[in-house]
Amino acid sequence: MKENEDGALKNSALDSARSLIANGEYALASDKLFALVKLEPLNATAFAFLSIALDYQGASKQAEQVWNTAKQLDLCNKLGKPNEFVEKLFVSPLPKSLAKILEGAADLISREAFSSAKQTLQLLAPELRDNRWLDLMSVVCIHQGEISELAGLIDSFPPEKVPMSLRNESRDKIQKEAISRQIPSIVIFALPKSASHYINTKLQTLLHAPQATVGRGFGNRIGDFVVPLWSKNAARGGCVVTNHLSAKAYNFNHLAQDGLDKMVVHVRDPRQALISWVHHLDNEMAKRTEKEKKLSISSDYSSTWSLEQKIDYHLESWMKFAVHWIEDWLDVSKGSGRELTVLLTKYEDFVVNEKNYFKRIFDFYNLPMEYLKNLQIEKPKSGELHFRRGRIDEWRDVLTKVQQQKATAMIPRRVADLFGFDAD
Repeated sequence: MKENEDGALKNSALDSARSLIANGEYALASDKLFALVKLEPLNATAFAFLSIALDYQGASKQAEQVWNTAKQLDLCNKLGKPNEFVEKLFVSPLPKSLAKILEGAADLISREAFSSAKQTLQLLAPELRDNRWLDLMSVVCIHQGEISELAGLIDSFPPEKVPMSLRNESRDKIQKEAISRQIPSIVIFALPKSASHYINTKLQTLLHAPQATVGRGFGNRIGDFVVPLWSKNAARGGCVVTNHLSAKAYNFNHLAQDGLDKMVVHVRDPRQALISWVHHLDNEMAKRTEKEKKLSISSDYSSTWSLEQKIDYHLESWMKFAVHWIEDWLDVSKGSGRELTVLLTKYEDFVVNEKNYFKRIFDFYNLPMEYLKNLQIEKPKSGELHFRRGRIDEWRDVLTKVQQQKATAMIPRRVADLFGFDAD
């Protein structure tokens, strides 16, 4: 009798979860299913349901891990593939998940399949479209020259959902005025967490020139590429560009083809940038919902770890990215017959003598020094302009001896010699 009652309760819990999923209540379904799999750790169907609920919330990696658990428990091979499982359980087919549509579109964009990306994005019903959707659609429209269509999309969105870069109505007017004063475009590619936001803001203020961009993303993120129409706009002059783009041949070629002939590559000691990145990630995660955290952080990373654990984790990921980013730009700066001149700068010089740092940029771009006389050196407060502490050697106190040795060994000799990133 007890066994029958337990079976009925399990079926009731699964039916309830299925009903919640069918109605789009994925978070509530997840809560019920997490409770069920704790009580029934061998229930393959419960794990399969949980995988679906997680997938529809955008936690695709976690969903895949849970589905693999379900398959391992599915001794009779009844589950089939995830799509087949969904088709069997739901009379009315579930809409394609928001996460899957955006993930698929981003992948197509990274492969420059813009028409296919647009078709994928259009699968989402208007009421489900958010700022991430608009952000991806903007790339497609800009690449395909569909500016009027993009303007219409922006107008149909609530203002708070429109990315800031798409609603700066006065930027073009300010840029034209700066062009009339013969202000060139200042283009800076900076390693993340190297005061690039602060530097960009200062240059905008000194030159009274607007912020612009030439591309999207950085490093190994999907979307790390130059958008031709954006770089052509920057090539007109009269703006300040700061990006974290990596030195891909595609990016470099487009910048030259679109008319940009000079750029600054700004770096920072990766050991110190690593610490800033860990704190930055903590601050960003504190502002996000649990759903957003699941979308942003790998499932094998925990924001509750100690600082030492977080640094260990990022030594294997972010530190490697930072070193490769610097190396790739050094290779590009050698020339290789390209029609672009590169000025190498570093954060440490900026901290030691801010005025001299900006003077080097002014000299490089042949800017009148009269603009520099208005420079006011006022470090932002912690939290402003992505500023935390601004130290150049905090890593010596924060990293353990083992971490210091490992991080230092990751920096190639040519990088250490050129920028003075030594262990001593």
